[in-house]
Amino acid sequence: MENSKVIRGKTLGAWKLYSEEQKMQTPIQVLKYISILEEELEVKNSVVLADVSNQRELLNGFRKFINESEKEGYVMPYLIDKYLEII
Repeated sequence: MENSKVIRGKTLGAWKLYSEEQKMQTPIQVLKYISILEEELEVKNSVVLADVSNQRELLNGFRKFINESEKEGYVMPYLIDKYLEII
């Protein structure tokens, strides 16, 4: 991220400077809690990204299946059922 990007009325650089100044006054428990929340967010993001990747693979497979089926003369309503049978 660039430091000149404005977020909620301040630049990212200003937020960073403010947080560094306030860090010395913040109880260690609060900083630990924030670290734990960040770790949980990373785990959830990786699960979401993996799920999105799996969905993308399924959709690409379905797109390929439809293209091949259309060449063979199948009509759309039957394609979904047929695809679900093979996965």
